[in-house]
Amino acid sequence: YKGAHMSAKDMFLYMVKVALCAWFLGAFIGGLFASWIRKAINRLHHSSVLIQIVLTLTCAYVSWFLAEGVLKISGVLSTVAAALVLAYNMWSSVVSKESLNEVWHMLEYFGNTVLFFLAGSLISKSMFLIPFQDYLHLVYIYIMATIIRAIVIFGSLLAGLPLSRLGTNGGGGRSTRCLGFDILRGQFGWVASGCICAP
Repeated sequence: YKGAHMSAKDMFLYMVKVALCAWFLGAFIGGLFASWIRKAINRLHHSSVLIQIVLTLTCAYVSWFLAEGVLKISGVLSTVAAALVLAYNMWSSVVSKESLNEVWHMLEYFGNTVLFFLAGSLISKSMFLIPFQDYLHLVYIYIMATIIRAIVIFGSLLAGLPLSRLGTNGGGGRSTRCLGFDILRGQFGWVASGCICAP
């Protein structure tokens, strides 16, 4: 499709194929692995924990590989759908929740380390190629994104929709203030990547 002229119908069909088919494929794979995890629930056998951990890892890789590598649809959407279905259905059958959480936290830590190492390498390499005016744009975008986030979060309190209750025990204003500044590292990375990837 690269460089080809597409009508509105072609674009719609392409979106259905890439997005919706990927979502349904991921949901199917997640359901399949959730039922497989339910079958490996022998709490008296020590290998059940390992089997369930390996099944969650395999679910992530199979959903991405089938979608992206074999069917040429969105692997990210397929993996997200598989993870959502798996997380919704598997927790009552997991033998050791602590072990599963520790393995996934370790993988998350390694992934973040590699990601930010590569991002730092790219930023340091291209820092000297970026004109000074783009640094001012970077600061402006960062400030505006923080202001918009604050308006949404504090505005939700005025509208009666406390976002602070999502994932907390109703922490009130303190949690709302913390929510306003908890993702600044990711926000800065997003703004910096726009500056680096721009032509």
